[in-house]
Formats: sequence, structure tokens, C-alpha cells
Amino acid sequence: VTQSSEFYTLKPLTTVQETSSAQGGLKDLAVGVGPASFPEYLNRPQLITRQNPIKVRVNEFQRWAGSLQEDFLQILTENISLLLGSDKVFFHPWGNYFDVAYKIPLEVQQFDGNPGEGVLLNVRWAVLDRDDKVLVARKSVIKVEVKGTDYDALVLAQSEALVELSKEIAVEMRKL
Repeated sequence: VTQSSEFYTLKPLTTVQETSSAQGGLKDLAVGVGPASFPEYLNRPQLITRQNPIKVRVNEFQRWAGSLQEDFLQILTENISLLLGSDKVFFHPWGNYFDVAYKIPLEVQQFDGNPGEGVLLNVRWAVLDRDDKVLVARKSVIKVEVKGTDYDALVLAQSEALVELSKEIAVEMRKL
């Protein structure tokens, strides 16, 4: 019997009720999210689990449905759009079609975990103005418990970590 692959995507926020920071929409705020850089070990179709601080496992039959990097950026953009109440939040590359007031580049340093344990999202990010002047520079280290021992639970916890990052970014955007 050959094992068949299972495919996963990150899950976006679905409603503003899932957060308390969504009041007072900034509907005309144009924001560009990205680019996002990822460590090479995450740039692959397989899900990566962390065995210990120095050892990772490539899970051959648990795979991303697309590119983790693109999925991450798309879901983060969707979440920030919902949290800010703006339809003018675009992910990189947004081209010449949109004149964004703010850009949010990200450098993901770790985004993995283990079923039944936890997920760790370690990311540096900034908010730049039109002229690429740094307005905010942060490092977010987000830990989320994995509420289950399967890969579904792992990916849901990764999605929760992305929601937390989205909220941190939205809070800083509101201050500007």
C-alpha cells in the first residue's frame, strides 16, 4: 500500500469578530505587504516539523498545496486588510497599479513546529513609508500551542500564529 500525499493551506481570519482591534476602519489606506523572505529549509513543498533546536524533519507526504511563502503573504495580506477595514491592501509584487502609502517587508526566520506540541513564528518586519523610510521596525516571536497530534492541528496553529502577527502589524499601522 502506497501512502498518498495530503495538501495544506494556511487559513485566513474569516470575520472581524475574531479580533477586537478591527474597529474604526481605515478603508482608504493603501498598504503593500511584502516582500517576505524565508529560510531555505522552508522553501520546499513539504511541511517541515522541528525535532529539536537543531534538527528538522521533511515530511514527504504532508505538503503545502502551493508555495508556503506565497500562501503566507496572501493570508497575511487578507488578515491585515480585514483588521484595518481596507480593501486597498496588496501583497508583493503589487506593480505600478497601486500607489501604496506604506510597505511592510518581512524576514521570516522560523515558522515550524510539531503536532501535539507548538508552533514558533519568528519574524522581523518593518513599516516603510512611500520613500522607504523606516517608520516601525519590530521582531515578533509568536508561540502557539498545537491543539492536536495531527498535521491539520499543526497547520491551524501556524494559521493562528499568522493571525497574531497580523494583529501586531495592524496595531502599529493604526498608530501611524
